[in-house]
Amino acid sequence: MSKEHVVDFREKKVGDWKLYMRNSSWVHILDEATMKLPLPRAGTLTLNNVLYTPDMRRSLISLSRVDKNGVQVNVKRGNMTCLNDGIEVAKASLCGSLYKLEINEMK
Repeated sequence: MSKEHVVDFREKKVGDWKLYMRNSSWVHILDEATMKLPLPRAGTLTLNNVLYTPDMRRSLISLSRVDKNGVQVNVKRGNMTCLNDGIEVAKASLCGSLYKLEINEMK
């Protein structure tokens, strides 16, 4: 999570929350935040209840949380699109084994 996109943090008690990784290791989740991501196609995407851990080099977006918020996710041939009320709000491309979300860099 890039802190430049964070709107607010809600600190968690260290040790209460852990994120388990594919390689059987885990990292502590220190905070919960709201983020605003500048998107090339739809202005800004607000993500609520984002879990923050400084031990990870990349940010991960939970598709189950996206789905629970009513956003439709379509995946086909290495491309992913996110639709809100039928309007494309985000796009991602397969990069290795993860999808990389297209966002505008903050200036």
